[in-house]
Amino acid sequence: MIAAVSCSVGVVALVIGWHGRRVNDHPICRRCRFDLFGLDRTVKQKCPECGSDVSQSGQVVIGQRAKHKFTVIIALGILTVAAALTAVNLVPIVRSLDWIQVRPAAWLLSDARGNNAADETAAVSELARRIKVGKLSVKYFDEIVEMALAKQAVRSKPFAVPYGEVLDEALMSGQLDEEGKQEFLRQILAPTLEIIDDSLDLLENGEAFDGRRLLSLVLNTGEMRIAYSEDLGLILNFVGYAVDGGEFVPASGSEVKGTFFMPFPGMSSRMTIAQQRVALELGAHEIKSYWELKLRDVVSQNDVDQRSTITVATVKLEFVSAVLIEADAGLEVESGN
Repeated sequence: MIAAVSCSVGVVALVIGWHGRRVNDHPICRRCRFDLFGLDRTVKQKCPECGSDVSQSGQVVIGQRAKHKFTVIIALGILTVAAALTAVNLVPIVRSLDWIQVRPAAWLLSDARGNNAADETAAVSELARRIKVGKLSVKYFDEIVEMALAKQAVRSKPFAVPYGEVLDEALMSGQLDEEGKQEFLRQILAPTLEIIDDSLDLLENGEAFDGRRLLSLVLNTGEMRIAYSEDLGLILNFVGYAVDGGEFVPASGSEVKGTFFMPFPGMSSRMTIAQQRVALELGAHEIKSYWELKLRDVVSQNDVDQRSTITVATVKLEFVSAVLIEADAGLEVESGN
């Protein structure tokens, strides 16, 4: 308020001082302010200074003016104080502005490719925000998504969470194409499978042992390469299995409905996700198991394909495990995917 009043007073004083006061009634050239006193303007005449036709109406003003130098100095002093007060008030406001939000997308991509980790993180986070609000052009969207998928694929290096945010927002906004969805979902986990013979547990629990082995399928997720999102979770469904290259057997029983879990960036989990009774003779066997991994909408508990803007994101997983059944119902496992 004080700065605004000071500025108004300073401007008024400057106008008055610069305009000055009239010191005579001589004719003055309007264009160059030359004193035309003594020049006969009853005939066509030109200004001796600038050549303007001063015999025409409106080309001459009456009275020479002298500036109020002291008033001008005072006005400039007041304006200087007003400017200082304005600067003091504006500094906190300017500092609070998030200037990265107005930075061109091309510059942000350049920062993302640079060697400064802080600049990279800030730039990628801002690009993710622009994807969310729909303010990133297709050209730059394709570039940052391609970069994020490439970063997600490199398991030998830590996955920066902002790249996960880019992929999450691209998926949830419906802008990620089917190929991109498949690649994103497949690279979230680096899963391996353990098969544990829990047949002895049946006897310990008083259940009848019918000769079929009770196999527990235990998933090691590996490091999860995704951003934490309150909107998305993962569900892993056990589809079925085949023993020693035999026919596919659909999963059955109450323990194979699927496992739902929230992915956290960098987290690695080990969880029993299914149990299946399988008829196995003593000796070595090869078990091939089949799975489906898909994203799930946590809020509505609907698969992502139930949302009007996003199609299903599902990938097929297969694990081949070499197992050895021994008389004591122990199971030795070598696992892979």
